[in-house]
Amino acid sequence: MLERNDTPWYPTMRLFRQSQPRDWVEVFNRVAEVLNELTGLGQNL
Repeated sequence: MLERNDTPWYPTMRLFRQSQPRDWVEVFNRVAEVLNELTGLGQNL
């Protein structure tokens, strides 16, 4: 289940994992992308 971005225990939760150890920049960039999509703010940037 390490290749998934969801979990069967919490169906509405989305997981953001590091593809490389200590690569937090990639994680936060993906979180920002999703937040922009959900809020529509990414369209105005």
